[in-house]
Amino acid sequence: MGEGALALLALWRDGAAVPAPPLVEAALREAEDAYAVLKAALLRAGAQDALALEAMDAWLRAASELRRGLQQIAKGATLLASLAEPGAPQAAAG
Repeated sequence: MGEGALALLALWRDGAAVPAPPLVEAALREAEDAYAVLKAALLRAGAQDALALEAMDAWLRAASELRRGLQQIAKGATLLASLAEPGAPQAAAG
């Protein structure tokens, strides 16, 4: 998941403009694909006793939490991009 996660996070460098939704979607897809590969490898390692079940479970939980966080980042980026479009409703100052 490393490269996909880094690609998604790299879109949010300090002072960067809101990333375009297609870039966010592509980076999230890359992270999701890497997650699927990692999950399959962890499950296979656990099933073959190459990895203790407790360790497998911990790694699966950590990867799942990272995936969920990346999904939320992508969701936020998409929302921000839609708000930045001309004619989009502006958030109330408060």
